[in-house]
Amino acid sequence: MNSSLKKLMLQVGYKDIGILSKYFDVSKPCKVNNADLQVYRGFYTSIDMYANNKPMVLIDVSTRVLQSNSALQYMKTFNNKMQMEDNIIGHSVIVQYGNYRTYIIDEVMHKMNVNSTFMQNGK
Repeated sequence: MNSSLKKLMLQVGYKDIGILSKYFDVSKPCKVNNADLQVYRGFYTSIDMYANNKPMVLIDVSTRVLQSNSALQYMKTFNNKMQMEDNIIGHSVIVQYGNYRTYIIDEVMHKMNVNSTFMQNGK
């Protein structure tokens, strides 16, 4: 049943962001005045079977606050590498192409560039 609900949310234009089946309307972000922030409105949804084998639909309102500028633009605002790393490591970033996946920054590799091959989980 949850897969049917996911299919319905995607059909109406919501995007699945993150790993907890939260769906957001990325076509209409709310912009915060005087700040480089956008707020995406969305929902967390789930269907479970409860007492007497009756289905129960859980719908919870969810929001996602994002900076409007890219991670690279944010990194360039700092005066030195140490200050930049202190402010970016541990934060999450979202890719806005394709599947809207989120990633946690755990290291900045200054000697690598977009043409470099990155290792993932030791591979």
